[in-house]
Amino acid sequence: MDGWNDMNKKVVINILVSSCKGSTLLDAIKHIEFSWRLFDPNEYVFEHLKNTIEIVGLNNVVQIITNNALNCKQMG
Repeated sequence: MDGWNDMNKKVVINILVSSCKGSTLLDAIKHIEFSWRLFDPNEYVFEHLKNTIEIVGLNNVVQIITNNALNCKQMG
């Protein structure tokens, strides 16, 4: 997972999958409006990560690498 802001200051989270054959972008999540009062951002990121693991298959996951954004640190 890697997050950044687009030109309009909206958050984008990229979910990439790597194997011995290379890396590929599996999903890109663009947040239209981040309203921290409406939901827990840590839980939101965790749910997307959990869904990705289910798509890839738990037996195929060796490690998870995120950037050092606060929400990635807090989701554990």
